[in-house]
Amino acid sequence: MPSVADLTAFAIAAYEAAGTPREHAQIVARYQVGANLVGHDSHGEVPLPTYIDRIRHGHIVPAGRP
Repeated sequence: MPSVADLTAFAIAAYEAAGTPREHAQIVARYQVGANLVGHDSHGEVPLPTYIDRIRHGHIVPAGRP
């Protein structure tokens, strides 16, 4: 089983590879891994592939600001 640090690093790398700025990737990865740690897997790393797909299709704009 991967460590928390490994899982966080993987998520950050995946988001950055999809065009997410590092700062945003770190925030999202931290919260997703945190969700896994408290047992909310559906809000943790499980949707990571879906989020990456949505970024690639333009449905999520990772550098967007409110």
